[in-house]
Formats: sequence, structure tokens, C-alpha cells
Amino acid sequence: MKNELVAILKDFPKIDLDQLNASAKFMERIENKYIVDNDQLQEFFKKAHKKYYILQIKDKIVFSYQNIYMDTKDYFFYHEHEHKKHKRVKLRTRQYVDSKQAFFEYKQREGSLVRKFRYECPVLDHGKMTKDAERFYAELVTQFNKDYTKGPLTPSISTNYQRITLCSKNSDERVTIDFNLELGDLRDPKSKVKKFTHFAIIENKSSHKKATSHEIFKELGIKAAKSCSKYCLGVYYFNKAESRKTFEKTIKHIEKMKSKKETTVKNIAKKLPTKKLETI
Repeated sequence: MKNELVAILKDFPKIDLDQLNASAKFMERIENKYIVDNDQLQEFFKKAHKKYYILQIKDKIVFSYQNIYMDTKDYFFYHEHEHKKHKRVKLRTRQYVDSKQAFFEYKQREGSLVRKFRYECPVLDHGKMTKDAERFYAELVTQFNKDYTKGPLTPSISTNYQRITLCSKNSDERVTIDFNLELGDLRDPKSKVKKFTHFAIIENKSSHKKATSHEIFKELGIKAAKSCSKYCLGVYYFNKAESRKTFEKTIKHIEKMKSKKETTVKNIAKKLPTKKLETI
């Protein structure tokens, strides 16, 4: 991260994990996502630092995550999102790399409402659809009267990233900032990891639609992204599905930011003095 950004983050008042969970756990919540470039991210932090606490654990404020998503051979869960199903599911294991903890997670969206259920599992089960995971999934699908997948569920896409977590001083909102995203295709051993360093995904999680971050984004002129799922981005970038229209607008926005960054780097390089080589 830029030195300016590091300095801004140091000014945030701190909150520990127990305090965070006590004030803003939000396993059932309304979510919105925003895709921002590095300059917009810096502006967001400048406006947010007086209104939020920042999560700190053992002097760290930036944490590493790895998610491994489960899906059918024909990407049933991806197509639920692509076809804009009102009620759709994501299944994954999540590893908190720094604390060496892992969880199996069931995440269900119904319109704007998101419910998440999970249980802690051994780190060795990270990335596996175990019998416990199958039972957990089956129970929740039955409880919510959801369509059950046909065929086995296996690892499909991995997402690695770093995260900063904020909690509003009103205790009514949690904000996560994910950056340095890496996508991996777990079904093709020859595929290369795709890395994205030119944007961040900011997600707010709240019990209502009038969260503080909404006002900040409004001031900055940044609109919420539609159809922005790290998992679906992975399926898209690795060309795993023919139907991809739902995510085209998001992809164009990401690629536009990438082009802008590359142009900026080239312009800076042109202004740098070139040293003449002396013959000895």
C-alpha cells in the first residue's frame, strides 16, 4: 500500500475482534459492493477515519484470506447468479491465513438480504466437501426450501486476497476492503493464477439501507457495483461458462481501471530522466 494510505490507517481508532463481533456480527444483513481504484480507496479512507474503528489483532490491521468455492461440474451456483435468481447460494471453505482457522460456509442471498451460516472445521478440511459439509448443506437447503444441486460438489475456484475491516462507531455497519485479489482455477492444473492489484472491492454489511458508507460513496460519486462476486469473476475470467452477460458491466469497469493505471504508469515513465551510458 502507498505510504499515504498507511498513514491514514494508523490514525483510525482500533477495535479488537471480540469488540467487533459484539457490536457488528451481521450474519443476516443487507450488502452492497463498490469497486474502486487506488485513488478512490484513499479518498474513502480519508472520509471514513473519523466515523469508523479499524480491526486490529496483535498489531496487524491487514489480514490474508483464502476462499475455495464448491460447485457442480456445470457450475450450478454460478448460473444461479448469472440468471439473477432471487434466492441463490454460494458454498465455500474459508481460511483465515494469519490465525490458521478454517470454516465451511453457506451463504444465501434473497434479493438484498444475505444470510450466512458456518461452522469451524479443521484446516486440513479447507477446500474439501466433507461428509460434515454435505450434511450441513443438505440441512440448510431443506430449511430454506432451496433447489438441491444435482451431481457432486467439488472445489472449483479459489480466491486469495488481503482484507481491512472497519466497524462504524454507531455499531450498525461493518465494512470490508479487499485488495490484491488472486483468482485460481482449481479444475485446470495448467491454468495460471490471475492477479489484480489495480482495484479494491469495498463491501458494507448492515441491518438497514442508510449506512454511513452510503453517504461517503455518494459524496465521492461512486455507485454500487451490480453483480460483483469474486467467485463469479473467477468463473468469468477462466471462461468456465458460456453465459456471462450479468457480469459484463462489472468486467468492463475493472478493465477500464486497469487501462487507466497502465496509462498513468507509462506517462510517469516518460517524464523520468533517461541516463546516457558512458563508454569506458
